[in-house]
Amino acid sequence: MRKRVAISLATAVMGLLIVSAAQAKKKKPALKCPPIPEDTTAASDVAGELFDLGEQFLERRRFEAAVTKFLCSAKAKDHINTTLNIAQAARYIKKKKRLLKLFRQFMEENPGTITSRALGKLTEIIEGEMPKNRRSR
Repeated sequence: MRKRVAISLATAVMGLLIVSAAQAKKKKPALKCPPIPEDTTAASDVAGELFDLGEQFLERRRFEAAVTKFLCSAKAKDHINTTLNIAQAARYIKKKKRLLKLFRQFMEENPGTITSRALGKLTEIIEGEMPKNRRSR
């Protein structure tokens, strides 16, 4: 009887470990943006709303939230002013690994844009300032 209970318990624990490991492997996207309309006028409107939210977060010194809104705005409509605001807010973010994760996701999803090219350079600068043991890819 005890042997069956021990085997059942071991099986249950192994099952939980396997499920936990599988869930840990699933990567959640760092950057979650609202759906972007295909219509360019509607996409510009969404970009403007996200940009305004980013500026509000910037004024309140909520820099990570500001960067996220600016990145989503740039995803909707690539614009140099948005890119500059991303760089401005990024200067004040202490959690550089998270910031770099956001940047990498954006660059992967939006290759060739003004913002992606600028984020590539900004990533190089940030990584150059970080100790080697704190960098992540």
